[in-house]
Amino acid sequence: MTLALSPVADGDKLVGTITDRDIAIRGVAKGLAPTTPVSQVMTSPVTTALDSDDLKAALNVMGGSKIRRLPVVDKHDRLVGVVSLGDLSTRVKEKYAGEALETISQPG
Repeated sequence: MTLALSPVADGDKLVGTITDRDIAIRGVAKGLAPTTPVSQVMTSPVTTALDSDDLKAALNVMGGSKIRRLPVVDKHDRLVGVVSLGDLSTRVKEKYAGEALETISQPG
């Protein structure tokens, strides 16, 4: 199952993220109506990386926060992209990607 991450913005400010898992667990499982505002089921605050961060730093953030997709912002906190563990695994040493995946996959 692939979980897609969608950024949630207020103007150009990133205020949250939402995945299909968020909708299933925080919305559907609780019986919320389809008209429920996204803000009630999104993840906030948002863990991000700066577009100037190196790839190892992004992997460390992902491992520490146990997330597989990481919004990337510029120095003005504007969203410029989203990087996934899969994206990084092809661009860094296999060891670093493996360590991040191991940390992300641990329960708790």
